[in-house]
Amino acid sequence: MTRRSIAILLVLCSILSAADTVRESVAKWKQNRRIEVVLNTGDNLIGRLGPVQPDRFLLKLEKRGAGERELNFDEVRSAKTKMTTARKWAIAAEVYAVLLVVGLILGK
Repeated sequence: MTRRSIAILLVLCSILSAADTVRESVAKWKQNRRIEVVLNTGDNLIGRLGPVQPDRFLLKLEKRGAGERELNFDEVRSAKTKMTTARKWAIAAEVYAVLLVVGLILGK
């Protein structure tokens, strides 16, 4: 084997193992979960998770009028969940409430 063929083989193995990891992650998440997907082409897509099948899943894109996109697991480099704005505000409110209570207790 030449160095070039070994390099191609390693790249193919990494793509296949990444597809398995993405498949396992996406299978754990509930439908309508907000996720970010990075494609093998480098493009980023953000949307809501739709139905998941053994070899593909549906992504309901966030951008207005963007619609839906069916993605095969082998064309996805990575996928991760994203927090919604409402969840971020809820966390900020919880932190503020805790700091307020601590301030009142220490202020006395």
